[in-house]
Amino acid sequence: MGTKLGKRTKKFTKKHLDGELRRRKVAKVKRNRALGDARKRRARGDDDDSQDSGAEDEDEEVSGDDVEADGKKRLEDMSIDEFLNQSDYDDEDDEEEEGDGEDEDDASEEEGGSDSDEEDEEEPESESDEEDASESDEDVIKMNKETAGLKKAASSHKAELEKLKETDPEFYEFLKEEDEELLDFDDDDEEDDDLSDDEDGEDDDDDARKKKKKKKTRTITSEIVQKLCDNAEGGQSLGGAKALLQAYRAACHYGDDENDGDETSVRLASSSAFHELVQYTLSNGDDILRGLLGVDAETENQDATRGFKPHANARWKKVEPLAKSFIGNTLHLLGNLTDAEMTGMVLRRLNVSTPFMATFERLTKRVTRVALHCFGSGEPSVRVQSILLLRAMAVTLPPPALERIAKGVYRTFASNAKFVNADSVEHIAFMSTCVVEIFGLDHAQSYPLAFTYIRQLASLLRGALTAKSKEAFRNVYCWQYVNCLECWERVLSAHAKEESSALRPLVYPLAQVALGAARLLPSARYAPLRLRLVTLLNRLGASTGRFIPIAPLLMELLTFSELTKPPLSVKSHPPDFTLVLRLAKQDLRIPGVQDVIVESTMEALAEHLHQNAYSPAFPELAHIPTRELKKFTKTITVTRFRKAARAVIEAAERTSDWVIRKRDAVDFAPKDLAKVENFLREEKAENKAPISRLTKTLHEKAAQRVAAQQATEVTMTRNKKGSTGASDSEDDENVDDDDDDDDDDAVRPSRRRDNNPTLARASSSFAPPMTCASTPIAIAITHQSNHTPRTP
Repeated sequence: MGTKLGKRTKKFTKKHLDGELRRRKVAKVKRNRALGDARKRRARGDDDDSQDSGAEDEDEEVSGDDVEADGKKRLEDMSIDEFLNQSDYDDEDDEEEEGDGEDEDDASEEEGGSDSDEEDEEEPESESDEEDASESDEDVIKMNKETAGLKKAASSHKAELEKLKETDPEFYEFLKEEDEELLDFDDDDEEDDDLSDDEDGEDDDDDARKKKKKKKTRTITSEIVQKLCDNAEGGQSLGGAKALLQAYRAACHYGDDENDGDETSVRLASSSAFHELVQYTLSNGDDILRGLLGVDAETENQDATRGFKPHANARWKKVEPLAKSFIGNTLHLLGNLTDAEMTGMVLRRLNVSTPFMATFERLTKRVTRVALHCFGSGEPSVRVQSILLLRAMAVTLPPPALERIAKGVYRTFASNAKFVNADSVEHIAFMSTCVVEIFGLDHAQSYPLAFTYIRQLASLLRGALTAKSKEAFRNVYCWQYVNCLECWERVLSAHAKEESSALRPLVYPLAQVALGAARLLPSARYAPLRLRLVTLLNRLGASTGRFIPIAPLLMELLTFSELTKPPLSVKSHPPDFTLVLRLAKQDLRIPGVQDVIVESTMEALAEHLHQNAYSPAFPELAHIPTRELKKFTKTITVTRFRKAARAVIEAAERTSDWVIRKRDAVDFAPKDLAKVENFLREEKAENKAPISRLTKTLHEKAAQRVAAQQATEVTMTRNKKGSTGASDSEDDENVDDDDDDDDDDAVRPSRRRDNNPTLARASSSFAPPMTCASTPIAIAITHQSNHTPRTP
């Protein structure tokens, strides 16, 4: 069967084909002449011309620099939102505008054709003209063959409708009364006139039929819906499937202002008829389409669905308009829904129908945008279904679907990671897990995107180091920046473990960015942020096996003078370090705050030493931290702090002696890398080093501290706004900041805490390194499904 032509193609062939071919021929001749002139000028090679062109190039470069300097921000001056909004969707917006402009081609072709006629008279004949004419003749012959195939398909469909009169006379009478146009099928009619959402008019000979049709309004009752469903069951009848999808389109667009007075509008007799029609079509639409293609839907599992390519089926040309109608109308219905349960069901059905989107590029972009909107702002169940749909599209659809979805998911995460409070912690953690899953689908395609986003974080840090302004510091010391760093740490921890991974080269730049951000403002008030970044670096080093020097960050934290000042006798509880990035001055004098800083520092240092305890270089690595801790024990006056530091010193010294004894007994040199990697491998699996046992004890104490803090803390609801990272006990109007604390935030967080075991796990940000599961999406789905909103 020949390829069927669309409605626009038929109209274009009839009215504008000759003019379009002439216009393209003239444009090609002009282009060839311009190229020939350029080659002649280059062949002459005049010195004066080259000098003049060089001067012009310099002027153009200067002007280009000015335009970039005046009209476009530098990368280090852009915030994360500005960078993502500029880089991610500019190309897609341009493509969408071009796609929207295609609807106006019919109106502009006549002018283009008349102009080309005049130009054609002025152009002399040439060899390129003859070649273009022959190509045009071939196009016309091919189009005529396709038209003949279209007529043959129309005749076949007409025969099916005649056969329906004998097999189901009752349904045939219904069609005769309600949709006479379907039975009065002419060979010149197009199958998908009523299914296309972007109709642009009929010919003059159809005006009378349209006016006649506008006078009658079709009514769909529950009985008619049942007949439509029975005739379309299993995709056995093309006419039955088309009638069902026509009614489904009317239901999805029911109530739209643009459909008032439309000839394809229908009136649903009751809400039950609407519900039955929509429910059945959503539940069985995919099975009907597969039945029309001759595919058994019952045998389709997830792996088979992933490899299912409907456009490769011989019957696809008949089913293509029906598939486009089903997906487009379902998407229109999804945009008008407000109920979370119904929205989740529609997203599930779109997930099943993902293979049918492969040939509809613009429709795929629309589905992606709607799914991303649900992913960022929907209920927990809606977010789960939306990310499952996005993942299925990224796996099933051809490029650039994965790249577009990865950009959108990260952009949505970044826009939702600006504020952190007790309620948003779970949401941000779930979205971060989804980013890890999407970027792990194809490492080769994910690398350039990850490189670009990590580079943008580095540019913001460089801008803060050079500008040293309040705004530049705020671009780095904010929740959005920290959450993005943690997100990329999780991505690399999950997918850059192997040396052969394409994401492996990004470990070093991410570690450098985190180290630089931790050192940006050396102040005790930013202890929560520094401890958070140190924990990030510990997890990155543990998962990738790379040494990251975090000991200097922790030693510097112990030297701040605020820890040596006597604490104030106050009864207030210390702020939750997982919900703030900066402490108030008066909070530094609270005994609980000093305890958390010192204990968390010792825990992070012990974890760092534990990761390298089975290396031959451990004695040299632990020497400087041990020396600094000894100085700390001599200067600190608090007994419990001195005791914690001595415990770490003891464990480090005992581990050093143990490694030295083991190292002296080996018979290989440091250049034997294979043997060095196997050094103390069995002991490492059993955690025999003394520092490893101490690290485990400190992790258990940290978990107990978090549990005790939540058990004694009182719920506070005076401010429900998200945290920007500052402690809410600070009052900028009454406290004068130092030079290194000039980036105060006007917004204060709410320290709203509940006795929630899930939040207790999230609050332990200084716990042992997190291990990424093989299926993070499954964990996130379980986590979100069990989530229930809390009341103040």
